[in-house]
Amino acid sequence: MCADLLDYSVKYFRSRVAIVFDGFMKSVDFGDMYSDEYGMTTYLKKNLFFHVGYYPETSPNYELQISTGFSRNSHRDYEKSIGLWRVLPKDSPFLKESGLWLFSNETELEKRLIQIRDNAVKVYLMPLWENPDRLLSLIEAQNEELKAAEGLERVAVKREQAANALKARNYLEAIEIYNQIKSTDLSESDKKKLEIARKLLEKSHKQ
Repeated sequence: MCADLLDYSVKYFRSRVAIVFDGFMKSVDFGDMYSDEYGMTTYLKKNLFFHVGYYPETSPNYELQISTGFSRNSHRDYEKSIGLWRVLPKDSPFLKESGLWLFSNETELEKRLIQIRDNAVKVYLMPLWENPDRLLSLIEAQNEELKAAEGLERVAVKREQAANALKARNYLEAIEIYNQIKSTDLSESDKKKLEIARKLLEKSHKQ
């Protein structure tokens, strides 16, 4: 986070999180805790963590950011974490009503945190804390999904670059870019354009 985001930090965040979560987290053996300069709070239990935060850049209607996963050296392991919203069922009110993640004052924040604690954390996260293997499988599935999405995005960029090179009559460049895309990711249109680029490059060499 950039230092200037501190201007948008929520001064009352840590105190409200403490009211709603400190006692509850101790009751489920998350005995250790630390918070940062934004008031965001992380609870620790052996190799697990539970994080309650928010996005300062969404001021004045702040969006909550709740996650869990595995810890490393008493801190969150970002590669082994998952957002609360990703473990909720598709018909969850928290997925249908974005307002349930938003707050703009102390009273609203406390209300949102209580709702999340009672209707999401207790119902969907506690069973995962008791079954770390299941938690890990969800995280791994999420990471594979994100990796696939990033791959598709890279392919889309390469596809556009190749098409632009072809339009600019840079046939060799177009061919080289298409060759950087896995054959299984090439669409029929890509294959046709690649074939056209090869034919036009060959034709230009003969002239």
